[in-house]
Amino acid sequence: MHDALLSIDIPTVFIGKLPNQAVDSLRVDDESACYEMGKYLAERGHRRVAQITGPNFFSEAMDRARGLRNGLLDSGSAADDILEWEGTFLAPSGIEGVDWLLEKHKQDMPTALFFGNHLMTLGGIARLFDHGVQVPEDLAVAVYGDQPQMNYIRPHLTRAGVQPALQANLATKMLLERLNGTYSGPPRTKVLTGSLQKMDSA
Repeated sequence: MHDALLSIDIPTVFIGKLPNQAVDSLRVDDESACYEMGKYLAERGHRRVAQITGPNFFSEAMDRARGLRNGLLDSGSAADDILEWEGTFLAPSGIEGVDWLLEKHKQDMPTALFFGNHLMTLGGIARLFDHGVQVPEDLAVAVYGDQPQMNYIRPHLTRAGVQPALQANLATKMLLERLNGTYSGPPRTKVLTGSLQKMDSA
């Protein structure tokens, strides 16, 4: 798919990882943002942590999972205390992931749960409520994703990531530089660093 961009002849900005650097691209350093989240959860006393990841064929999903895992490991968690369930990045898999956690690990529950994106969070938070699990009293929750709809969930969610509007603004700026001729050099790759927002849920 990416190789199709090699022959494109109009100014283009690709949002996401672009291995072949065919055109200008903009991506978020998902791994470092989730690493900081792992460290933060450990600093809050969470050593046994579950994460519902995205599908393993998305490199971004694996970057997030790896970042959280390494942040926890480097902060003292044992590998066996990091539980993982592979979701789809869609809301129903947030529901399924919570069901898996509560059914398989109900005798030895983690103290924190991390969702790999905002859609799985929406399903998962609803399912926790259905099961009578209070956040953060019974289970701390954190999420990757800084979409505007996250602001409407209570409690306010601790989260890592970059607001989509920021990505769109920077991509537009890069595109305009091509269109107005202020930049005509080789394809650029710009990397945004995700921020960690410490809220009420973890």
